Amino acid sequence: MPKKAKKAKAKEYWFSKYQVPDLPVGTKGSWAIQKFEVEPEAAAMHQLSCMFSMGGIGSRRGIREGHYTRLAHKHRGVVMSDTPAEINDHYEAFLQTEAAAKAGGATILVHGLGMGMFPNYCLQLKGVEHVTIVEIDPEVIALTGAHYLKKYGADRLTIIEADAEKWKPEPHSFWDVVWHDIWDSICEDNWDSIKSFHRRFGSRAGWQGSWSRPEIQRMQRQDRERSWW
Repeated sequence: MPKKAKKAKAKEYWFSKYQVPDLPVGTKGSWAIQKFEVEPEAAAMHQLSCMFSMGGIGSRRGIREGHYTRLAHKHRGVVMSDTPAEINDHYEAFLQTEAAAKAGGATILVHGLGMGMFPNYCLQLKGVEHVTIVEIDPEVIALTGAHYLKKYGADRLTIIEADAEKWKPEPHSFWDVVWHDIWDSICEDNWDSIKSFHRRFGSRAGWQGSWSRPEIQRMQRQDRERSWW
């Protein structure tokens, strides 16, 4: 393959190392892990739609053609996927985890298991010692958690069945990275919950972040600007 073609392919698939292609297809109660393909034409139409959605913020929600994995609920629809848009949402958390892993012995706390894209990447890093996940839904734990426990072992992964918004960690607990990801969609109604997590874990994390927090902050700024005018 010519050098230019190799560079183009590497650029196109920059997100592949964060995906979960080995997560098995299956169902558990109302939840399902599914595989799907996005054709070039569909990707182009989606990209165009995103440019005009959410006051322009949706432009960050684009997708490329390719094969993907998603977690869907019988009544709530698709909750998450390993598309580039969702990986972009996690990108700062990926970078912070990589930095913590370089020092060795890194510990990670994740609120919300979902399809396990973020903890799966964390556990691939040799410098990550342990990941703790708090997940409220036993069906999600059975559907995806069992896969990761088998893959990485209970010595490196702990899954706690509990409501992350009410769960209380052991006194003096501390993690290098804490990632909050319990929401199905990007919505300003989630802001109070996000703020609560960041207050509760501010002294327990070397770094913490929340899925969709930057997008919601942009939405709030746009609301204030429209109100001012």
